[in-house]
Amino acid sequence: MKRKITILLLACSVALLTTAQNSCSCLVPLDSSFTFALPQCDDCSSANVVLLPFTFNFYGTNETSLWINNNGNISFSQPFFSFISDSFPNATFDVIAPFWADVSTVLAGSGRVYYKVTPTAIIIRWDSVDCFTSNIDRLNSFQIILTNGSDPLLPANNNIEFCYGEMQWTASDASNGINGFGGSPATVGVNKGDGIHYFQIGQFDSAGTTFFNQTAINNEVGWLANKSFPFNVSSSTNTPPINVNTTCDTISACIGDTTNVSELFLSAESNQTTTVNVNLYGLPGAVVLPLISGNPVNAQVQIINSLINQGCWDITFTAIDNGIPADTTVIDRIVCISNCGSVGIKAINDDMANSISIAPNPFSTQTTISFSTEQKNTKLKVTNVLGEEVFQSTISSKQYTLDMTGVAKGIYFVRITTAGSASSPTDVVNRKIVVQ
Repeated sequence: MKRKITILLLACSVALLTTAQNSCSCLVPLDSSFTFALPQCDDCSSANVVLLPFTFNFYGTNETSLWINNNGNISFSQPFFSFISDSFPNATFDVIAPFWADVSTVLAGSGRVYYKVTPTAIIIRWDSVDCFTSNIDRLNSFQIILTNGSDPLLPANNNIEFCYGEMQWTASDASNGINGFGGSPATVGVNKGDGIHYFQIGQFDSAGTTFFNQTAINNEVGWLANKSFPFNVSSSTNTPPINVNTTCDTISACIGDTTNVSELFLSAESNQTTTVNVNLYGLPGAVVLPLISGNPVNAQVQIINSLINQGCWDITFTAIDNGIPADTTVIDRIVCISNCGSVGIKAINDDMANSISIAPNPFSTQTTISFSTEQKNTKLKVTNVLGEEVFQSTISSKQYTLDMTGVAKGIYFVRITTAGSASSPTDVVNRKIVVQ
């Protein structure tokens, strides 16, 4: 699933226009396709096992059913009711926990637990849930997505993703918390129950936004807010490094500004370290800030935006752990640099971005760009990874056939710009396409 953000930072004599909108959350919006997973309850589990129409690979074991547990987790062998969390590994139970803590949905102001099953994925969302005996003044929203490993809902080569909205408590009165914090820390991670296959993102018992490390019990829960953690537990030997996703696939920025692209990685196993290599593909004006190996490790790229690097560029972050055997996570980002001007430009419109689809992608010669509404004088430009224009056209219909016959195989970038005016600013959408 592509997640996209446009950041326009215009320092000009006419006006300072600074607009940033993040439409990249992996939280799937609740709609009529979701159903209640559980009744309003405290320490409950789904009344019946949930059957999956696909196979989920859990450290080499093929799972086709699961239990949804109110206390922020799912399990496979049996329902799991414990409201006092524990650190991982633990050889007595299997659990996948986006946020194992004492969740309660009993009080009227608390939200509920929902789920949705598709042919290749299950989405489970704890939406604005309270903790036991609270006064509904702090609520948490989080979600887990499990797939067959190829569903495009997740970034490629992953079969799980943890997703977070606002995170405002860690412990209930019953788990010795005071005003939602302290007491038994909440646990985030995966535990197969064999004492061997597991990882722990962290334990959380405090307010704030600081993350200390994966074994600390006093990490601050606000650090989870609006983050996502895609990962893969299909290997029976080693879990690849986990990308802590706080940004989007595509970043658009303006000439004259400085753009910083940062990627944080955790080693899934706390005793490992991860090294990150960055490929800038010749992007001029870009520099990789000094890298170190560690856990976590933060890779940072700084780009001075100018006419020299105008266009769309790939940046690839390759994170390699020191497990046996070593495993790798590859994250691809796109930076599109343009001359934004001083008026008539705004951050990408969610409706505009979501109303455009390009399929098939990848493709060999032709693909179709589809819009939800009729277009009028919408501009289309295709550039290569060097920012060089290879094609341009004007779109005045709901569908447009993009013909790339004769173009070399590789990565290209589509820039779609709607006709704007003083009263209706221009919308800009950037998409990556692959000709193969």
